[in-house]
Amino acid sequence: MTMPILLEEEHLQALPGPRLTHAPELLRRLTASEDPRERRRVLGEALERAGFQWLGYGRIRSTGTTHFLRSHAHPEWTQRYFSEGWESIDLRMACRRPDHLPRGWSTADVQARVSSVNASPAQHAFAQHLRHCGIGGGMLFRFPSLAGNDECAVLSLSSASDARHVGEALGRCLLLAWCVHAFYERHSRVRCATDGCADWRTRMDVLRALAQGRSNKQIAASLGLSIHSVEHHVRVLRRRFGAVNRVALAQAVACRGGLSGEG
Repeated sequence: MTMPILLEEEHLQALPGPRLTHAPELLRRLTASEDPRERRRVLGEALERAGFQWLGYGRIRSTGTTHFLRSHAHPEWTQRYFSEGWESIDLRMACRRPDHLPRGWSTADVQARVSSVNASPAQHAFAQHLRHCGIGGGMLFRFPSLAGNDECAVLSLSSASDARHVGEALGRCLLLAWCVHAFYERHSRVRCATDGCADWRTRMDVLRALAQGRSNKQIAASLGLSIHSVEHHVRVLRRRFGAVNRVALAQAVACRGGLSGEG
């Protein structure tokens, strides 16, 4: 599995179109919000009303997550989750129903599962870090993608409490999840100008060279860039991959088996 592209709300742009007069209020507000700060506020209020604190939304293919929106996700958990490659051993996925219906999970259940099976060290670390981050439970949703059968979208709602109690307000949770998915799937796009499509290819070259242990000066010379440009690309890549520094960035790519393309 390769590292996903980590997106912020600022990387997304609402698509122009007719007003959704008959859509749920949350979807209407999201599509009408051109300012990403307003979308953050709208989604934050919706999460609070539904009894959750964090939301993660990712696009998944057979090779793993390709894009992940982290604007409303738990920052420490998200960074560790992808840098450690926990996606392949995520014990919460065992809670996801085969018929694609949502399913609640709790950190207590995850830890009990780790204790009852021959769990790997990575699975033990996974369960321990859930509790360390103060995440008590949540719900998982899986939605089909317009991109085809090889891709789906997974949405995670989580809170500090054991979120299995949300069955009492399941309708509200379903509406929240559906509106978020509908907006990101049908009514928004990634701003190409945020990174620059051509710049992304250059950043992948920078990242490959960095993973080989080259210094910024060596990377600049081999790619015909200035030191300032290399430093800028490394900063952007650190944000994208959730790495605290260039060493962590190189290690994250190495432990995930390198890069397989643009994402």
